[in-house]
Amino acid sequence: MKISEEDLSTEIIEQLVNMVGEFTNVNDLAETLNVSRTTISRKIEEGEIVAFHFGSRVIVVTRSLQGIIEKFL
Repeated sequence: MKISEEDLSTEIIEQLVNMVGEFTNVNDLAETLNVSRTTISRKIEEGEIVAFHFGSRVIVVTRSLQGIIEKFL
C-alpha cells in the first residue's frame, strides 16, 4: 500500500507534535530536528515557520512546519 505525500507529511507532523508539543521554543525544535538555532530563526524571519514573540521568548507553532516538510518529500 502506497502512502500519499500529504498523508506522510501529516504523519511526520503528528510525530513531531508528540515529541515537542503543539508549541515549542527555538532551542528544542532545533535540537529535535538536528539543525542550528540560526536555521530555525531564519525560517521564522522568512515566514516559513509561524512563531510568536513574548518578550525575549520565541514560541514556535509546531504544525507550521508542515509546508517545509512537504517541500522535502
